[in-house]
Amino acid sequence: MGLMWALALGLLSACGPGVQGWMGPQPQLEAVTTTFESVDGTTVRLQVSGSQFTHDCAVYWKGRALPTTFVSATELTAVLSATTDIWSDEDADEITVRSPEGALSSARPLPHPRLEILSISPKAIQAKPEGPVRLTVTGRNFVIGTQASFESSTYLTTVRSTDTLEVELPASALQSPGTPSLQLSTPWPLCGGDMGPCGHILSGPHFLWVDNPGQCQGVACNQPPASTCLDATTVQQYVSPGTCAPSTTTCSYSPQRVTCTGGQQCSGGRCVTPPPTCNASNCNGCCNGTTCVAVSSQSNGRCGSGGNSCEACGSSEPVCQAGACVNLCQGVTCDQPPASTCLDATTVQQYVSPGTCAPSTGTCSYSPQTVACASESVCQAGACVNLCQGVTCDQPPASTCLDATTVRQYVSPGTCAPSTGACGYSPQTVGCASGQTCVNGGCATNSPPWRQAHPATVPSVRRGYAMVYDSARQRVVLFGGFDVQHNQPLNDTWEWDGTNWEQKAPAAAPRSRAYHALAYDSTRQRVVLFGGSRGSDLLDDTWEWDGTDWVQKSPSNPPYARERHALAYDSARQRVVLFGGQRFGVSGGDTWEWDGTNWVQIFPATAPSARLGHALAYDSARQRVVLFGGSEMKSVSEYVVLNDTWEWDGTNWVQEAPAAAPGVRLSHALAYDSARQRIVLFGGGGKGSSWDDTWEWDGTNWEQKAPAAAPGARMSHALAYDSARQRVVLFGGRERKSGTVFVDVNDTWEWAPQGSSD
Repeated sequence: MGLMWALALGLLSACGPGVQGWMGPQPQLEAVTTTFESVDGTTVRLQVSGSQFTHDCAVYWKGRALPTTFVSATELTAVLSATTDIWSDEDADEITVRSPEGALSSARPLPHPRLEILSISPKAIQAKPEGPVRLTVTGRNFVIGTQASFESSTYLTTVRSTDTLEVELPASALQSPGTPSLQLSTPWPLCGGDMGPCGHILSGPHFLWVDNPGQCQGVACNQPPASTCLDATTVQQYVSPGTCAPSTTTCSYSPQRVTCTGGQQCSGGRCVTPPPTCNASNCNGCCNGTTCVAVSSQSNGRCGSGGNSCEACGSSEPVCQAGACVNLCQGVTCDQPPASTCLDATTVQQYVSPGTCAPSTGTCSYSPQTVACASESVCQAGACVNLCQGVTCDQPPASTCLDATTVRQYVSPGTCAPSTGACGYSPQTVGCASGQTCVNGGCATNSPPWRQAHPATVPSVRRGYAMVYDSARQRVVLFGGFDVQHNQPLNDTWEWDGTNWEQKAPAAAPRSRAYHALAYDSTRQRVVLFGGSRGSDLLDDTWEWDGTDWVQKSPSNPPYARERHALAYDSARQRVVLFGGQRFGVSGGDTWEWDGTNWVQIFPATAPSARLGHALAYDSARQRVVLFGGSEMKSVSEYVVLNDTWEWDGTNWVQEAPAAAPGVRLSHALAYDSARQRIVLFGGGGKGSSWDDTWEWDGTNWEQKAPAAAPGARMSHALAYDSARQRVVLFGGRERKSGTVFVDVNDTWEWAPQGSSD
């Protein structure tokens, strides 16, 4: 009977096989906690708590059964093996408990393992250490790539295990006493579940104690007083190292007495063997009266054959060594004179070599002599040098406008002053030709003004959006950007018909983003979008707009995720060309092409340097993709702004050498005016400033234009050429109002260089 009841109870268990047609009680999932099992973050242990669990219950993640261990009716454990990308997946948060019959608990998010600091060793550190300090941190859920934040700076860590890591703090971070805190952050941004917006998770702060260094820090106390003789057989020595007194930083040394043994006597603060007399059989030293002194000593003679008599050394061999008279200059070359020095700005003090050796001491002396530098040289570090050597003087001051039609230029190359190495440039004035005006230190051709449009509806203020012209539908298409007013990226789609902006309502759309890029594939009549950023989350997806909906593509080998890159469509070769961009503070210099199905990386023999914030446009008349400017990232805090011009012919990049060019800049915009066969450039910025200038590229040279009116100086905007209306269209961006004050705007401007009208 007991066995029958046991079988019956097994059939009615919560997750076990129930009576046919009966599901049994539903397992209840209440909470999930996680811990990392491996330092690479790919193996995670789940601790699941709830009720009505049995041995047959299984934990599921996104519909996939995980290896599950039954602990009790209220606890299960499971192991999840997956890539670290799951933490950046907004949909990777479904954890459920199921029975074999299908009884299913409610879903819970997959929480990221909690990053926690338990202890730090050493806990206390003296301020102003002599070198870096290595901390050992114990805690939970450490994985490779975990970063440490200390005093507003970030440091890499060395992860030894999931509960131990090390971080090295430079001495410069420990200069002041106090109780600074150390925090750890996850190596990847986290999204989904109850995380809210994507971001890195921080551990709680853990405080260190940085104490004032003692006044004796750095005092070695290793120079005790010299030993002395207390009597004929007793030496007074001092123990080293001694003890430092913090109040005075003075050292004290404990005395100790040493008694000479073995017939030795105290001489000069040490125990020595008394020298034998001159007629002793073991005398091999030099004669000093009637006493034979140590071999290393010097005296005026040697022991003679007559016993106690001494024989004097002569002038040619004036020194006695090892019982013989010697000349200490034997083998001495005297070919290492003192280093030359500067007596003044134009006079060098040299020393004649070889010098003269003193036979009694073996030391060399060198006669000084003075040398005057030539007229084009100065004395530096004991040598006459020409500071103009290697100086090209090819960087004259920037040209300026003396008035509306006169430019002040400077002759290059200039003249170098040998005494300072500084370059001087002669000024010259140049008058602008008829129909030109001096703008920013150069003569610019007068042109029709930019005209501001005032549509009834407009997109919201933004920067870092992308815009392109759809020639088949005769619409300018705008997507996304960053809304600074609400501190969030956008994913709205707008179209400009020459009169009004219209917001579209596609059934599907790319995720919100900024600093992405668009290009129009005129062969397939599709607008192509790639990449961009959502805060710290970089994207590598490809989408196409057909005028009604966005469609995501699934290429097998897309370029790596990036932002601030550029696209242009090469209509002759029917390829969208991508170059450069930024990924986690590093600029890229790679070239890719999109054929409508796949991305293919190209490896040209020559290419522009790695950069971000540059611009591309396709010159259909010359069948070349043109690149201008951008910024090359040397490090997170160091970058170089550029103004070089390159062209892509489908096989190689070729750098152009125009006679004139726009100044260095990034976050500017280009558009190709197919009616006039010119590439138009407007604005851009860098190093805390921005520009409102208009330039045109004809395939050989850049020419600055001087429109009577223009949009305000700005960056992070876009241009598109409306070929049906023969207008260059500009929208929004980040406008500089004054000095370093920037404001995001949503104004619309058009430029018709031919003076055409609607």
